Amino acid sequence: GLNCSACSGIRTTRHNAVRDAVADGLVRIFSRAAVVVEPATGQDLRRPDILLTVGQKVWLIDIAVVNPASSKHVSNGSDTVPLAASAAMETKKRADYAPTLPVLNLDPSALVPFVVEATGRLGKGALDFLDALLTAPGRNPHCNVSNTTRFMIGRITAAIIRGNSLALAATAENLQTVVNA
Repeated sequence: GLNCSACSGIRTTRHNAVRDAVADGLVRIFSRAAVVVEPATGQDLRRPDILLTVGQKVWLIDIAVVNPASSKHVSNGSDTVPLAASAAMETKKRADYAPTLPVLNLDPSALVPFVVEATGRLGKGALDFLDALLTAPGRNPHCNVSNTTRFMIGRITAAIIRGNSLALAATAENLQTVVNA
């Protein structure tokens, strides 16, 4: 059900809920002016989900949700290697953005492949980024970054659980329709 093509709208909604949770947390940590959701980057360039600009530092944050139980990821070891699915997606995101970053005059470290597995587990890139926020310059001095990132992770988890539930329910409904036809 989490890979059903008929559920692509539900998966997009789940992705956007994760994106919004991250964006809202970043606004709280930095400011509304520092965060742009789905910024225009130019023709033929990859468009990140979130652009975070603090002083001279720029991050392009691209959200992805992957299902480690999919046959594609299981065949690549996700059933025995923790975070194998998220690591594969992070690698794909880096390759996808390789042509875009130089055009935008950005170093590869500007890209944050923010991958969440359908289990709710955050990938290494997402965790590293959240850890970096604790010491990033330009933070709102009145914001408790630790609490904000914990709340952000809670919202991400809720978005994943809700999206998974809706996708599975839709798949069950589609199967019931086929069986009754």
